[in-house]
Amino acid sequence: METRDKNYELLDLGMYVEVPEPNEEDNWNFSFVGSVLCIDLDGFVTVEDMDGDCFVVECERLEIVD
Repeated sequence: METRDKNYELLDLGMYVEVPEPNEEDNWNFSFVGSVLCIDLDGFVTVEDMDGDCFVVECERLEIVD
C-alpha cells in the first residue's frame, strides 16, 4: 500500500517531512521538520525530530520537504 503526504506525494522511509502545528490531540508543541522512521498500514507515520523524539502523525497532515 502506498502512503502519501498532503500533496499526494509518495512517502518513503528516511524522507524529511514537515509536521504541522499541533492541534489539541497532538503531543508535540510546534511545527517541525523530521525524518520518516516508520509507515504503518493504517496511514500513520512515525517521524523523528532533530532531538531524537518520535511522534506518530497521520500521513495526510505531513508535507515532504526538499
